[in-house]
Amino acid sequence: MNHSRNKAAVAQEARRISTGDAGLDRVLNGGLFRGAVTILQGTPGAGKTTLANQIAFENSRRGGSTVYITLLAESHGRLTASMGNMEFFDDAEVGQSIHYVSGYNILVDEGTQGLLRLIGAEARTRQANLVVLDGLFVLGDACTTESQYRKFVNDLALQAELMGSTVLLLTNSERSASSPEYTMVDGWLELGRYTTDSRSARFIQVHKLRGSGFVSGRHKLRISLKGIEALPRVESYLGHTPRIPEGDARVPSGVAGLDRMFHGGIPVHSTTLLWGASGTGKTTFGFQFLAACTREEPGLLFGFYETPGEILGNARLRGIDLETLVNEGIVHIIWHPPTEHDLDELGHVLLDHVHAHGTRRLFLDGIDAFERVAQEPERLQRYLTALTYELRNAGCTALYTAEVPELYGEQPFVLAGNRSAIGQNIVLLRYAQEREAMRRTMALVKVRESDFDHRAHEFRITSSGIEVLEPADPRSPPVAVPPIDVTGA
Repeated sequence: MNHSRNKAAVAQEARRISTGDAGLDRVLNGGLFRGAVTILQGTPGAGKTTLANQIAFENSRRGGSTVYITLLAESHGRLTASMGNMEFFDDAEVGQSIHYVSGYNILVDEGTQGLLRLIGAEARTRQANLVVLDGLFVLGDACTTESQYRKFVNDLALQAELMGSTVLLLTNSERSASSPEYTMVDGWLELGRYTTDSRSARFIQVHKLRGSGFVSGRHKLRISLKGIEALPRVESYLGHTPRIPEGDARVPSGVAGLDRMFHGGIPVHSTTLLWGASGTGKTTFGFQFLAACTREEPGLLFGFYETPGEILGNARLRGIDLETLVNEGIVHIIWHPPTEHDLDELGHVLLDHVHAHGTRRLFLDGIDAFERVAQEPERLQRYLTALTYELRNAGCTALYTAEVPELYGEQPFVLAGNRSAIGQNIVLLRYAQEREAMRRTMALVKVRESDFDHRAHEFRITSSGIEVLEPADPRSPPVAVPPIDVTGA
């Protein structure tokens, strides 16, 4: 079975040309088809030229040859200079496996047929398996009739098929989707920008990829010195079926009293939501959860509000030695300042680390941060569900924290919305006032397919961590806790 899958994977790779970015290759279901004609369309500055050059240098790295024909006024020197700082750029390949050619004068003097002859001659001479034509809109302006333009696109597609070359056509034209360049080619990728909530973001969208599936919709695009990086929407490509629970297996939470409330520890590969007001001890619970990590069960703290130095210092004050675990590579810390981020960027960073390091214990301190950066709030439920399923399928037992505004009180408390749906287990941490004393209390609201201690318990944060107290009267909670309604959980 594995042999068959490997053969299929090799055959798939042989039919594709990589874009040089794993994220975009994922969106394209493996890359661009060999021998196909694909349009890269977008406004000036959208990243078309960067992407085309990135594909060319990736093709070179894999032993291919590229002819890059430009119809623009930009000189080859300016073009290569603008690409020179990119990590993918290799000056030694220019003139060897990547050949830049100006086609503007040929188009002016000999027309579209002259340009076709130039493309064919250069591709044959250089034995190019990739041809880039930059400035398709210039060609459109040079054609006197629509039928002339259509004939050029058709002849170019036939020529590409005969040569076995992949062709990229770059244009900033915003012509109708029924125009020849879009209807007659094999693929159409759009690069652009959109603005929501006063924030601007780049995107890439596949409109067409003949003969192949692809991940539809808009995906965030990032341009850096690495080149073009696509961040596929997390919920669009991850599996939608969670891992089947492994019987009644449990993992210790790091807090003995909480394990007793769970009747033996946290269900393995589940997601536990610690819900409480500021100062109720959510982060301390997370520290103790990570303190139980081993080399066989490595952990990750993914946070937003405290720097790594502050995290280690605060753990030390509570008698929890995370620093040794961090120094030994057993626990990792990834910190993102609570500024402008993107849902998919955060999701990819988190999942990439979990998969690369085999993370078994995840403490995500601040699920609220995902809610704040969501430019499309309607995605949040699907996003968090897909993220949680993937963590579970990766063999990760996760602990999330979420802030609530209520500090204490007698009013009913409702758990609803995006948060309650992702928490298979929910722990509610609250302040409760009894006479003149303010006490911290915890209560389990739900536990995945298991019985649990339904009583509220007082707990204390000491210099050696969290101490959960047993009720003096085992038949009733030690302090008053308001009614709890779990909606959608």
